[in-house]
Amino acid sequence: MISFSLIIVNYKSSDYLLKCLKSIYENEKENNFNVIVVDNASKDNSAEVIKGVSKTYKNFSYEILDEKKSFSYANNLGIKRSNAEFIVILNPDIVLNDSTLERLKNNFNINPKLGAVSPYLIGTDKKFQNRYFQKLPSVIQFVLFYSFLAKLFEKSKFLKNKFLYNLPESDKVPKMNQATSFAEVVQIPCAFFMTKKEVLNNIGLLDEDYNLFFEDVDLSFRISSRYKIAVDTSVKVTHFGGSSFSDENSNNYWMYGRFIMSMNLFFDKHYHALRNTLFKLFCVTNSLLLVFAEFAKGIFGKRNSIRILKHKFFLKEFVRHYF
Repeated sequence: MISFSLIIVNYKSSDYLLKCLKSIYENEKENNFNVIVVDNASKDNSAEVIKGVSKTYKNFSYEILDEKKSFSYANNLGIKRSNAEFIVILNPDIVLNDSTLERLKNNFNINPKLGAVSPYLIGTDKKFQNRYFQKLPSVIQFVLFYSFLAKLFEKSKFLKNKFLYNLPESDKVPKMNQATSFAEVVQIPCAFFMTKKEVLNNIGLLDEDYNLFFEDVDLSFRISSRYKIAVDTSVKVTHFGGSSFSDENSNNYWMYGRFIMSMNLFFDKHYHALRNTLFKLFCVTNSLLLVFAEFAKGIFGKRNSIRILKHKFFLKEFVRHYF
């Protein structure tokens, strides 16, 4: 049995994928891992690129989907094909800087209760991407950082560290267990998510009810009910990472609505009815207020059309899902 299966879901990211694969095969021992790429019905040259690299790299297999599926579905397809001891869910925009897999595996050897681990993600600016290591969602988190009040609190490091980020908003490595070089957290991202196949057999695969976003939060939540989750702060990988969905100038207006809908689904699955109902009330009220406010501003020629699209998309998705 090989030690690691690296599952990479690609969607129109062939340039990143090539860099990712190059870094893996340059830094890891070929006889210790295999790579399973699932292309999620990309409409660019991804299929041709993947077929081409399959002739170059050993222990490489792929699946080209004819129809776009959820991120969870595509990952689960790869996981089911693996017979490795460890599963590594990996985004195509990850680049390994040195030997990584065995160093992360060592955490499981030292910590029998460990269920999943992530390396320390850094951007191309060399700074720690703590936004990928957040606390579990809550009503107050939504109000402070995703509602119309967010502008008032976005610069507060105190509030962010208390209600949003699980690791400090700092370039410094957080305080860690000196014996193991890891920091315990409540969730880690599927940008780089290492776990044991045995753990997934016990708690289940990624939940395919999530179309996009919160698959990793849900998976972490279920794993944390029986195991520990950690970030190995001594192992650093580069993550190109997308810009925040909150960017008002972005044409990806649908991302906010999809994100908040996935948060609603997480509340449905894991929180009690009162908190769930309160959260939905805040979400819908927030979007309605912002849409009405933008239409009112339109009288003076100051309407933000992107913000309207973002919140109308969420409201339509909310009505479609619940009614």
